[in-house]
Amino acid sequence: MNGMPLAPSVLALRLCWFLHREAGEERGSVATEYGLLLALIALAIVAAAALFGVAVAHLFDQGRSAIP
Repeated sequence: MNGMPLAPSVLALRLCWFLHREAGEERGSVATEYGLLLALIALAIVAAAALFGVAVAHLFDQGRSAIP
């Protein structure tokens, strides 16, 4: 380059590439956060369904034992 400054278009391209790369990393971290949040919600749903199943089973056991 013989010590010549870069053309404004080259600087703009480099800036766009840098910003795109940074935005891509941000998108990846946001996707990871959403994935973790989704996993936590799914875990809560599974736990609630298991507890509900136990409660319903207990209710049916009470009903069955009440029948002579």
